[in-house]
Amino acid sequence: MMPQLRFEGQLESDKEAHFIRVPAAVVTALGQRKRVPVKVSINGYAYRTTIAVYGGHHYLGVRREIREAAGVAAGDRLTVGLDYDAELRTVDLPDDLRSAIEADAGAAAAFEMLSYTRKKELVQWVSQAKRPETQRRRMAQAMEMLRGRPAKRR
Repeated sequence: MMPQLRFEGQLESDKEAHFIRVPAAVVTALGQRKRVPVKVSINGYAYRTTIAVYGGHHYLGVRREIREAAGVAAGDRLTVGLDYDAELRTVDLPDDLRSAIEADAGAAAAFEMLSYTRKKELVQWVSQAKRPETQRRRMAQAMEMLRGRPAKRR
């Protein structure tokens, strides 16, 4: 097992995101060039993500909930810990969505073909609806999307 890599970085922001630039030497030490899955530790808070590549540079995205949990803000200088993340990434499905997907072979096959991130986004979109009728409508739309039919937006 590789020891944890550490580097100093600054939490930066632009109009769309907060991020930390990852030095090329750190990415090289992880043994890959693009989309490296990692476990990140910032200020004692740990999370799983993937190193993104944009414009030839490597970045760690730092969403609002991560910034809040770690107690950090744009401009802060940080010590970042990174571990290569070899664990399989899985998404926990709510029981009703799991039942609907398992009952439809085509939808199940399509769901399995989605990336971890797309699965996570789909599940969050369905499960974060506040009203039961909205959740049911979103689940029906998700099933239509998985079946390859355009979902009807209301």
